Amino acid sequence: TNVVTACDVLFNKALEESRGKKRHGSCGMGIYEAYLRTNRGFGLSVSQIKSLDENGVFEELASIRDNYYRPRVKEVFGDNANSGYIEDLFRDEVIKSSAFHMKRNLGLVTVLWDGIDTFLDRYDNVIFEGGQGLLLDAENTRYAPHVTGSRTGLANPSEFLKRYGRKIDEVVYVTRSYVTRHGAGDLPFECARKHLGNIPKDTTNVTNPWQGAVRYAPHSSIYDFMDPVISDLRTLGYRPRVTCAVTHLSETKGRVIFQDRAINMTVDELGSAKEISMVFDSFWELS
Repeated sequence: TNVVTACDVLFNKALEESRGKKRHGSCGMGIYEAYLRTNRGFGLSVSQIKSLDENGVFEELASIRDNYYRPRVKEVFGDNANSGYIEDLFRDEVIKSSAFHMKRNLGLVTVLWDGIDTFLDRYDNVIFEGGQGLLLDAENTRYAPHVTGSRTGLANPSEFLKRYGRKIDEVVYVTRSYVTRHGAGDLPFECARKHLGNIPKDTTNVTNPWQGAVRYAPHSSIYDFMDPVISDLRTLGYRPRVTCAVTHLSETKGRVIFQDRAINMTVDELGSAKEISMVFDSFWELS
């Protein structure tokens, strides 16, 4: 299992910042840069970090910086790498601090090298947490290049479980009662947040120089609301139990906001919720 390093994060932020109005919308976590680096033969794995002392980790990170990122900076920026992120990338104290925290943090978790099937048998429930949103999946060509560098849905956990002859029993999808997008990329029916409800400033998606600001929109339609879920479930080849949870309803008076209407999700008006369920069922049958 390869890891993301501070070098990947700093380069990612510098690159996104340099794109100006042509930003991809990256969250600046270095995931795609780590993927590129690993594929070019400069991977750093959990097992390597586990086997090295802090100084050994520093040497590995310094080697990645000097042998991979110096040429990468030259390749992308030429001689005009005018960024504080690039300056930090080449500072030894930054790399040393990263090595310290990587060793310390890895010591707080248990890493299983063998006996995964025995581990899985030990628990009644094993939970996999996804990352980002379904529309930001690396293979979503509709929104490329404004997507993440990883798979965001069921692809990875289902592939992992398949190795041990297991399946996913239940999937829980979570969405807001409206749509948000942080940074660049297509956002149908974009609007000011005041048009969606009593929505406060989002303190979890702060404006930053590499990604930009959070943006708002209603859901396009019930069909667009459910289509990413159905597309994700198709990767399994079987139908698990499915729950679709909606958050932030307190900000929209208990309603899911669509482009042409709002569907009330309060307990005494479940007919609308059933309408969404019927769309899901019909989509599944068509698939």
